[in-house]
Amino acid sequence: MKTYLFDTDDFVLISYLKSETPEKIWWTPIQYVFEYEDFYIEAEIYCCENPSENTYIMSVKFEKVNGKYTNINGCIVVSENRKISNIYIVRTLVYSQNLVDVGLLINIENDFIDAFVKDNDDDFYKVEDDYLLENFDFKHLPKEYEYIIFE
Repeated sequence: MKTYLFDTDDFVLISYLKSETPEKIWWTPIQYVFEYEDFYIEAEIYCCENPSENTYIMSVKFEKVNGKYTNINGCIVVSENRKISNIYIVRTLVYSQNLVDVGLLINIENDFIDAFVKDNDDDFYKVEDDYLLENFDFKHLPKEYEYIIFE
């Protein structure tokens, strides 16, 4: 079994997300951006493997970028100055043989952001503009994923 799990660098950035309140959290179809005063952290979908034609394994990579974030057309602010209270690493099996960390489930006060790749897709597709899940209940989450609380 191959694994594509978050590494130490990812954990450092995830830890920062949990400990420091972002000024804004932005959504685009392929990334979430956590904006701070003089830098931002990107959580972007990427292809970690292409085992055969028309087959790929998608995950999320994290990167700290120095400077002020400049939004692009299509960016949507999903949260402003709200403390992240919990973060869950979302993990699943892709093609029954590849264990993959596919992103994060982020708890902000009583709301959630589902910043993880669903169905091995290549974007953070949202139905009916559900960028922030309000009155969220864990029993409505897809069962094929494991939700591991980040300590």
